[in-house]
Amino acid sequence: MPVKLRSSDLESASARLKLKPRKAPYRVRVARGVALGYRRTADSFGTWNVIVADGAGNEQLRKFADADDREQANGRTILSFDQAMTQARSLARGDDEAEQNQSVLTVEAALGLYKTDLIARHARPYNADWPLFHLGSVLLRKPVAMVTSEELTAWRNELVKKGVKAATVNRILKCLIAGLTLACPERKHIWRAVERLPNATKARGRMFVLPDETIRALVAKAYERSHEFGLFFEVFASTGLRPVQIARLQCGYLISHPVEPRLLVGKSAKGGGRNRSERRFETYSIPISVSLMKKLKHAAAGRAEDDRLLLRSDSSPWNEKNVHGDYRYHFIAIVEELKLDRRLTAYGLRHSAICRQLLGGVPPALVAANCNTSIAEIQAHYAKYISNVGDALTRAALLDLDPVPLADNVVALVR
Repeated sequence: MPVKLRSSDLESASARLKLKPRKAPYRVRVARGVALGYRRTADSFGTWNVIVADGAGNEQLRKFADADDREQANGRTILSFDQAMTQARSLARGDDEAEQNQSVLTVEAALGLYKTDLIARHARPYNADWPLFHLGSVLLRKPVAMVTSEELTAWRNELVKKGVKAATVNRILKCLIAGLTLACPERKHIWRAVERLPNATKARGRMFVLPDETIRALVAKAYERSHEFGLFFEVFASTGLRPVQIARLQCGYLISHPVEPRLLVGKSAKGGGRNRSERRFETYSIPISVSLMKKLKHAAAGRAEDDRLLLRSDSSPWNEKNVHGDYRYHFIAIVEELKLDRRLTAYGLRHSAICRQLLGGVPPALVAANCNTSIAEIQAHYAKYISNVGDALTRAALLDLDPVPLADNVVALVR
């Protein structure tokens, strides 16, 4: 049975409060090269710190909990001397005792808490599961309070060596940091210092931009299969919205006007940010054609405003969680009927709608707003269309001085 370590200066709260406040921690050795530190300044309560020697004369000090000087220990954020001593040893060594000590929150446990939080906020729990597939047992068992930016950087680089794409590495890293930050927000500045891999987002190498005649043929074939399927694809082709946004449209989202009809659209919750799951409940409006408004009004006739606007042929709503599975095989069949490139996907309609707006002279910022994306994404993936339109607009505004006669000295300089 291990001998219980004692320290008359640190064992009790009354003894600790008699110590002189100072920056340098009071310490007691808990293992070879490991010490438990207690530090209290004049304007703060005491904190427990783990002090680890690297064998080269250097030490690493890290706070992991508050001392029970004025509040009762809770076994997690406020610890007694015995609890702090046990946790300091397990934090520094990562021994088997750490698994049984519930006061030590490991990376694996932190991701579990993150998953629960995602579910509570109606976000994707997969974001918490994803890092688990790529983290080794050492990092998973490591206490959150001891994870450093250097370790995360080394882990990130190992993923690159294994052949994981840079964009995927950045997404996994982002999910992991979000979980760690939720568990230990006071250390978020350390983990967020880990740099993302540069040039991870690349322009799509295979992006189909279809002529209007091909789009009309695709939509016509969709209507031949069913009116509901055709209407879904007409909205897709006309607006360039994401399929999940189209599936979430409600009957009350129609803003009828004889000349300038508009359609309310829910945001797709794409992009970063802790509250991104809440953005799906936000709406914005986009202009649509008069003919499309008539068809949508006919589809919404006699139905409640909060009913789904577009339905499948069996009168059931489109599957919001897997809307691609609802239309994918039908779209593949249509592509084969029209003898188009088999690599073409339905997202070619979105790409075509975005390019149509850009080529029509719509500013990229407005195109991004209409299609629920960002200017950066527009510039990254549709740069050549922006440059073509930009060149045309710029050339139209250039001042042509060719008819103006030049003075003799200017002609000489030109020659």
